[in-house]
Formats: sequence, structure tokens, C-alpha cells
Amino acid sequence: MWPPEELLRVSLEELLSRPDEAFQEAMAYVLTKNAELYRRLATT
Repeated sequence: MWPPEELLRVSLEELLSRPDEAFQEAMAYVLTKNAELYRRLATT
């Protein structure tokens, strides 16, 4: 059996290693908007 501190550490590492769905969606939105902006700036 693992000590509680080790279980907490492993749980936190797992949580931090995989961003939640809302963050993934926000990041995709920002990257898409940035791509659109840079495309527009390149054509002006």
C-alpha cells in the first residue's frame, strides 16, 4: 500500500499531465483565431 503523500503526488501529476476538455477547446479557438489574424495581416 502506498503512503497518502505518494498517492496525492501521483494523482496531481496525472491531473496536470492531461488538460481538461474546456482548456483544450479554448486553446484550439485561440490558435484558430491567431491563424486567421496572421493570414489577414499577411495579405495587407
